[in-house]
Amino acid sequence: MTTPAAQTATVPADTLLRLLRSVEPFIGTGDEDPRFRVVQVEAAGGWLSTTATDRYALAVAREPIGPEYSFQAFLEDEDIAWLDQQHERHPFGDLTVTPTDQDVRLGYTSHHAPVDEVSTLTLPIPQVLPDWRSALAWAAKTTDVESAAPQIALQPFFLNRLTAAEDFSPTVPVWAAWRTSQNPEGAVVATIGDWFCAVIRPGRADLDLPNASEVAADFARMPQHQPAAAA
Repeated sequence: MTTPAAQTATVPADTLLRLLRSVEPFIGTGDEDPRFRVVQVEAAGGWLSTTATDRYALAVAREPIGPEYSFQAFLEDEDIAWLDQQHERHPFGDLTVTPTDQDVRLGYTSHHAPVDEVSTLTLPIPQVLPDWRSALAWAAKTTDVESAAPQIALQPFFLNRLTAAEDFSPTVPVWAAWRTSQNPEGAVVATIGDWFCAVIRPGRADLDLPNASEVAADFARMPQHQPAAAA
């Protein structure tokens, strides 16, 4: 029986896939707790978010959604593969999410397919992950704003140049990096062990970029899904 508060949310499939793929590289890949080998999908307070963490790194992506929707689900690799498969078959489609007492039901509906081609995936009610909001609140917190290091604008064009060093590293590639000055346009020096060193100019300080600390704090304030009480 569906809980009285539950409502079916409809999300464009390409939107959810973009959110899933953005955080998927942060899923744990080892033998750790299985809760760290999934992507958490959550709707609460007008936001649809995806979250992945392996304990050591964390990523959250979000898009606005109707404020009336509230649900939470965990997607494993095979679930994401199912969604990819449906999207490849029917690129123009919607994902419906219906929470019930026992599970969360995902339905994929093509804009051009007949009704009998609707596909459905049923996910069990998820266990609770450590609250990522507290992690982002910690990352955004500073005790002395005036002494905080200035923001760096990292350009992917320069960061992509570092991947070859990772590929050819004779040891496990662990990056060490530091700022050369307090100037927002100051260079960043990045090294791997004692065999590779690069100097990167992060970006221009006059770019109209949101403050990263404020963005992290805004993520930390996002409302959390509260399961409806059983009827």
